[in-house]
Amino acid sequence: FEAHVYNIKGDKISKLKLPEVKNFKDLRKPTFETKIFGNLTGVLVKPSSQNSSKNMIVWLHGGPHRQASLVLNPIRSYGTYDATLINIVNQTGAYVLKLDYPGSVGHGNTLANSIYRNVGGLDVKELALSIEAAKRDLGIEKVFIGGTSYGGYLGLKFLAERPELVDGVFAINSV
Repeated sequence: FEAHVYNIKGDKISKLKLPEVKNFKDLRKPTFETKIFGNLTGVLVKPSSQNSSKNMIVWLHGGPHRQASLVLNPIRSYGTYDATLINIVNQTGAYVLKLDYPGSVGHGNTLANSIYRNVGGLDVKELALSIEAAKRDLGIEKVFIGGTSYGGYLGLKFLAERPELVDGVFAINSV
């Protein structure tokens, strides 16, 4: 697996090295909690206090009609992403916020149907409010958005519309 990252500030493409997950049983267990930032609910993965940094990855699941899992997603591909994110928390001390943006299921029909005829509009607005709240509440200095499928699209759209709130984006199989 090889991934590349484009640095908008340096106008440069470079290889992205992701931590390797060899055995899911070996993953140290960071703290997981359901948290509300802005108007949105997400799963906050917190590093151990002695290992925490001021960086955060906002993970946007595919869908939009999916939902963030509290620990490892039972869908194998999503579980692999979750395990990789946990490994990043353990190795770097970064926070991870697995956010359920507008269009996500599991929070009632209003949120699930809120992007009807407004794809990429309301979700970008609400994502901005959530990132601002997380920066304020957790003292976060750098924010990186990552996502797969629709989540990758949303991360790239967010970068185009609100670049002042994000330090980097990575998209996996973006639509």
